[in-house]
Amino acid sequence: MATQPIFIDLGGMPALVFGAKAGLVYALDRATGQPLTEVQEVLVKPGTIPGEQ
Repeated sequence: MATQPIFIDLGGMPALVFGAKAGLVYALDRATGQPLTEVQEVLVKPGTIPGEQ
């Protein structure tokens, strides 16, 4: 994590908000841990740097 988690009420719902190293911000339901916003996982092609995995 790039930032400390912050506890807030998001529209009356208790939420945990935090930022990631890549600059993304996530909002999670504090009771279930489920995302409150859409989270997309996107595959990307690896770079051409020798030895990169």
